[in-house]
Amino acid sequence: MDKRGFHKMFLIVIALIIAVLILIYVVVTPRTREALHRLSQPETDTAVQTEHISRESQQPSQTETPKTDINADTETVIPQKTLNSLLEELQPHTYSTDPYLEARSILSENAFCFADDADGFSSHMHQAFKKANRLNEYKQLQQHCRGILTAYPTLQSTFEEIYLNLKPTSKTGQLLQAMIKRGNESRSVMQSHNEQTLRALLKSQNGPLLAEQAGMPFMYFNPGEPAPISQWINSRNYRYIEQLFTLSLTRLACQYQGGAACQPGGMAMLILCAQDPAACGLDFSSYYQQNILPGMQKDVDILVEKFEVMAESM
Repeated sequence: MDKRGFHKMFLIVIALIIAVLILIYVVVTPRTREALHRLSQPETDTAVQTEHISRESQQPSQTETPKTDINADTETVIPQKTLNSLLEELQPHTYSTDPYLEARSILSENAFCFADDADGFSSHMHQAFKKANRLNEYKQLQQHCRGILTAYPTLQSTFEEIYLNLKPTSKTGQLLQAMIKRGNESRSVMQSHNEQTLRALLKSQNGPLLAEQAGMPFMYFNPGEPAPISQWINSRNYRYIEQLFTLSLTRLACQYQGGAACQPGGMAMLILCAQDPAACGLDFSSYYQQNILPGMQKDVDILVEKFEVMAESM
């Protein structure tokens, strides 16, 4: 399935967004030591594909479509009573005064809790933790989740609607929501929007949001790179570049809010644990040091530095 296919699948199953991210991430970006070693090797076909995408992104579309109005009202309105309850739950704000960003940040930081009811998810994660001999950590996460779900009952019951229907009050929130609501935009508009979103995300220094978006490289690389990453690392290996994008954003996420986004129950480790039991119960920093090859870590360091410069240049 190509990148457009993943994008369409994401939109269709937005109601199960966290579970979908796990499935997509497992297929697109395996991160076991063996898989990373394979991805670090040159691949002629992948290089050709990346060059082809890059050339296409530089050519004007034959039919230009109007730019999506990210300030337009959402199609569905959340009932006022539900909205009031949600806004009350989000107080006091931890990550952003924008309720949309605050809600998505809480969902990402506690992804294990909100994904726990997805079909087959709980059983799969239990087996993964058991295989890693970390059932005690699994029980601790479950206990933590009981407190989270008690504190955010409205968020738990409406999180599917939030991504599309809760109106953002900030530019960053509008950009993030527009990314999952985009229509038939031209290539140049899509690529420009991806770059704007990435810059705003980096500028926000919001760990949970960075961790969430790190799991969606297929959104940022359609139709081309959101930044000249291939030039920065002198590589045209498309899959490897996506790997670096994911690892770099997650590394940055760990620097903010005391590393809350990179704890065992957060989005970053939830995705890793779903595919690699060795990651279950670990924080991201521990997993990164134990499983990411030194050569790849050097490339990640390059991207982290470049992304920090991008954030400061806004």
